[in-house]
Amino acid sequence: MRFPYKLCGALAVTVYAIVYAGAAHAFPEGPPPGHTGAMLGGGQQPDCSTCHFAGPDASHLSGLTLHGWPQTIEPNAVYELKLQLLDPEAKVGGFQVIIVNREGDSGRFTALEHQEVVSHDGIDYLGHTEPTSSTQDEQSGEMKVVWRVRWQAPAEQGIFSVFAAAVAADDDDSPLGDAAYTLSIQPE
Repeated sequence: MRFPYKLCGALAVTVYAIVYAGAAHAFPEGPPPGHTGAMLGGGQQPDCSTCHFAGPDASHLSGLTLHGWPQTIEPNAVYELKLQLLDPEAKVGGFQVIIVNREGDSGRFTALEHQEVVSHDGIDYLGHTEPTSSTQDEQSGEMKVVWRVRWQAPAEQGIFSVFAAAVAADDDDSPLGDAAYTLSIQPE
């Protein structure tokens, strides 16, 4: 009667190995589109925590912020933004961001170094193509990863929302030990 228990144990180990091996890649070359945590079309997108987990606890200083976001969006204007991740132990990081209005118009991103724009369901997503190394933030002492984001507003006036997700990774080529963060900037 012990045979079924051994079989169940072997099956559990096999399933764990398959799941872990599939997640172990965890998209260092960039996330698939639709992983910003955004509320779009009546549902919520997944975020980086779908593939990255079991990281260190965030401190009160940790988080994802966007610098340079204007109060008013001018048609056709080009905005130079800075997406910044703070985490107590990040060695590298990755991100995905969208900027959309209520009609689903997303303007246009310009992919900078180690970035790519991927279109999916009519929305342009900007994300990393390789992990970005962290540096220590002098003010907070946290590890910091910064991405420059260049975005051009569409020709029509609109009210836009920003949704972003980022991962603070330990650079060990596995999804374990990583922390995920999200950012949502929405009009009131």
